[in-house]
Amino acid sequence: HLFLKGRALVSQRGPSLPLGVASLDAAIALAPDYAAALAVLANGLTLMCIFGALRPEAALPRARGLAARAVALDPALADARMASALLAAAEGDRAMSEREWERAAALGPANVDLQSARALWDIGYLRGEFDSAVDAGLRAVGMDPLSAYARSNLALLYAHAGRAAEGVVQARRAVELDPKGFYSHLTL
Repeated sequence: HLFLKGRALVSQRGPSLPLGVASLDAAIALAPDYAAALAVLANGLTLMCIFGALRPEAALPRARGLAARAVALDPALADARMASALLAAAEGDRAMSEREWERAAALGPANVDLQSARALWDIGYLRGEFDSAVDAGLRAVGMDPLSAYARSNLALLYAHAGRAAEGVVQARRAVELDPKGFYSHLTL
């Protein structure tokens, strides 16, 4: 229960992130070797740094340890590789981030959140290939047309590709799908 709650809160972003981190901390206290919880907690801490809620020097070393432990416990867990990829991007290690995104994508080809995040962070932000990133984002939305997260990421990709009108359409759809969601409103 604590893991599922924490994962859901982390995925909401914004003010839900600290609540998600707290829930995941509690889950790990009960099951310290639960690789999925370690990975999502690493992601939550990294996202809090990216969004400015935590200072990187305060959270990224812990996130690094959590991500490494998740990978060590389950090297085939796509979420563990995604946590490593996002963390490497936040730390400015582009080569490591790209390698981990590739591994994550290969391990989780049907994971909509992973494929959407990869489109945004790896193909878009790291590589700067926004037209290719839009294509990848469209594939992720095609996998789950009701995913507000995938549509929010696609909206950002359209904006970076110079296609703001298409981005606004996706952002509005994301808000329709998740009217109370922080991230949906942030992208609009």
